[in-house]
Amino acid sequence: MEPIADQEQVKNQLGIRRLILAIIVSIMLLIAWAIWAQVHNRLTTGRIIITTSNKSNRVSILQTADSVTGSKTKEKLVNGSQTIQSGQAITLQPGTYIVTVENGNVAAAQTINLKKDQTASYSINLPKSLVALEPVADVDTTQFVIGSSQIFYVDSRTKGLYSINQNNGLSLVNNRALAGAQWADASFGVAEDPVGTLYAINNGNLAVLNNVPANSAKSLPVYAVAPNHDIYLGIGKNIYLQTANSGFKQIYTTDSSTYSLLATNGHVAVLNGSDSGQETSSQTPIIIVNNDGSIIKKSIDEDDPAWSPNGKFLAITSESQSQIFDSSLNLIATVPNINANTVRWLDNNTLFYAEGVQLWEYNLTSGLAKVVGVVPNSQSIVGIELGNNSSYVYLAVQISNHEGDYFNLYRYSLTNQAAPSFVTQISPNLPWLTQGCFLSLVNFTAPTIEVFQSQPYDGCIPIAQSYVKQLGIDSGKFGYQLSNVLPPTP
Repeated sequence: MEPIADQEQVKNQLGIRRLILAIIVSIMLLIAWAIWAQVHNRLTTGRIIITTSNKSNRVSILQTADSVTGSKTKEKLVNGSQTIQSGQAITLQPGTYIVTVENGNVAAAQTINLKKDQTASYSINLPKSLVALEPVADVDTTQFVIGSSQIFYVDSRTKGLYSINQNNGLSLVNNRALAGAQWADASFGVAEDPVGTLYAINNGNLAVLNNVPANSAKSLPVYAVAPNHDIYLGIGKNIYLQTANSGFKQIYTTDSSTYSLLATNGHVAVLNGSDSGQETSSQTPIIIVNNDGSIIKKSIDEDDPAWSPNGKFLAITSESQSQIFDSSLNLIATVPNINANTVRWLDNNTLFYAEGVQLWEYNLTSGLAKVVGVVPNSQSIVGIELGNNSSYVYLAVQISNHEGDYFNLYRYSLTNQAAPSFVTQISPNLPWLTQGCFLSLVNFTAPTIEVFQSQPYDGCIPIAQSYVKQLGIDSGKFGYQLSNVLPPTP
């Protein structure tokens, strides 16, 4: 027999060996787990890398709302509210993200659809400066249309229909009080007076719209005009269509008598056209009604929709997200701005919209949006329309001061044409009342000082020229003409 001491020594050695083996196995398991976790993490997550040329640019990442359920956008920024460093890789779960690069009021944003095991790298740089928005006219309006040689608008104070002609002349076209107007283009539109009478607008001439279906409920009509001049009309729960070849015919009946219409060629969107109670509190039903009466319906969180020129895409914004759908209401893209409003399409790929004081341009193909213009902090963009020749985007800008609010028209050059410095210099000083003369700026085709005389005498044009000189501006840069239209005077 082996001595007891030898037996104990063997037992101790076996115990040590077992312990070492257990440690080795544990280490191997930990290594295997770490490798598995790393591989699993890589296979189930993605990475976003954003580079930007200016170190002072702030980069943030935001996950969008769920496009199907409409759940609220996650307000928390990745890494809290801290700035993400340029070139830093951020690991995220698959999903749709909005990356924003900003420096003051200059900003750009990119929509990224991140997939598993994907590294999405983007270089987003900001311009050093923006082209200044060009003042167009001191007119008080948010409802207007731009033609090649004329602007028509409904004045927010008088409710009359006015025009600016190719000679920059302001004139009252019709003094009938209008509650609103919609245009297909500068040659045709539809207007409504406060009691619900509808008018066709043909080149600025108002005529009562004929053959309107009977309104037994005595409710105010709802209307929309398509680019091809088709008119969609809602009376009570019934929706009618009038084309160039036929009078009004009923094409659909809604569940609700409270709705709005948005028209394009071949179909109309009925917004909030159901009171069935099936939609969620944050969503309203959108119904696409084709001219043959067939429909497509989906509940979507919507606020400010706009059709693309070809009628194939519908941009929809809300408090939680901004998205683009096709005409069958299938989601096509997420716009990288949550609070976009006043949406207008330049073409079938380019979208303009406002966000506070900023004018944004979005490219559907690239998913990139960028700020192209900014108004002062005391102002806000409340209307956007496209120019007839696609050289400018026209803006209705709300101006607030201690005396009240009023509106002016501005424009953004699509060709990066800078506004004349003397125009941007004089704009903050107009409209103005001096020595009984009301002065305002009209800059549709050439910089012009419009002069409204409160007294029947001819001395206001010299007074206007003198006022311009007092501002240190060359008075010879402007044309001067008398006007019978009083400029906005808050």
